[in-house]
Amino acid sequence: MEERILIDKILNELKDHNELFLKFNKDNNFPHEFWKEYSQSIYKEISSNPSIFLDFRKFNLTVTDVPIFSNNLKKIIFYMYKYLFFKKQHSQIADLEDAFDFIKERVDLNILKKYPVPKIGNPETYKKKGISYTFRWIRHHWIMQLYKNFLLKDDANIETVLDIGSNYGQFCLLFKKQFPSKTFIMLDFPEKLAVCNYYLKKEFPTSKIATLNDLKSLDIIKRDFIKKFDFVILPIPYLNKLDKDAVDLLTNFCSFNEMPIKWKDFYFNSQPMKNTKYFMTLNRIAKQQYDSRSKKWFGDKKNEDKKNHHGKNNQAIYVIDFPFENFTRIHFDTCKLFRFQNNRKFIFFNERSYHEPLFEYIGTK
Repeated sequence: MEERILIDKILNELKDHNELFLKFNKDNNFPHEFWKEYSQSIYKEISSNPSIFLDFRKFNLTVTDVPIFSNNLKKIIFYMYKYLFFKKQHSQIADLEDAFDFIKERVDLNILKKYPVPKIGNPETYKKKGISYTFRWIRHHWIMQLYKNFLLKDDANIETVLDIGSNYGQFCLLFKKQFPSKTFIMLDFPEKLAVCNYYLKKEFPTSKIATLNDLKSLDIIKRDFIKKFDFVILPIPYLNKLDKDAVDLLTNFCSFNEMPIKWKDFYFNSQPMKNTKYFMTLNRIAKQQYDSRSKKWFGDKKNEDKKNHHGKNNQAIYVIDFPFENFTRIHFDTCKLFRFQNNRKFIFFNERSYHEPLFEYIGTK
């Protein structure tokens, strides 16, 4: 009964959140054809089938992860390969084994055992040396290690964390478990934040979570208000409602340069980005734009003859387009977690190549 009450509450708020977001999009003339189609399909699926919350990670509802199985036969093949000496011929197993090889050299495995991948949403997982994980869970552990390596000395200055593109909140969940006194602000599309609300409430039943209903009457979302909560689920239209001193650390992982350029500019020019004490990101060195009409990644047709502020044509968002000039660099490197890319070439064979490079960056004002 309590589960149903929670889901009904989330669904009622999701309807209002969705309407707010679509109006914001229209009023600001943001390019959103692909994302509107994508997010609205998830919104309709959640609205018509509320029980999908129980298995949202099993079905990769809001974001894909590895392992992933589209049918029982693929699941059988996956586990058959797992126990064969040539298991890395399976592309997903190769991804998972590569991730484990990467993390075991850089993170104390006792941390991974202490914080195994949560079971909320019934995810498919992979197990090695007594540790259950997914590829994304390894990524989040690596980002947490970067925080400890480079920002732990400043930890007392970091009380609030804004994660732009938080999806269902897995990174913030892991961060909260290790640093429970901090407040986390999650920002993403309405349907992703609805799932995030469910995920966090199930994992932290006694936590205080601020949502749309708590925020919509506020003209300015002040730091004192934020600090009353464990988590703040922030609609995108309210980003610039955050007060100047509201955010200590702003994070984004694998999404800033996957956005249309106008959306990227919206975030880079936002109040939190201009005023955050620390900025932490992991993204591609370069990422082409996606065109929803042709279903291909390529340049922005309307702006092909224009230059971005570094003089490059708008064919992609580059690492040099990030607002690093506003920060003093603490850490910058390529991310070795994404060294290889594994793709299924034939039914039983993996084609292995180098992954397009990603970078890690941490900076301070």
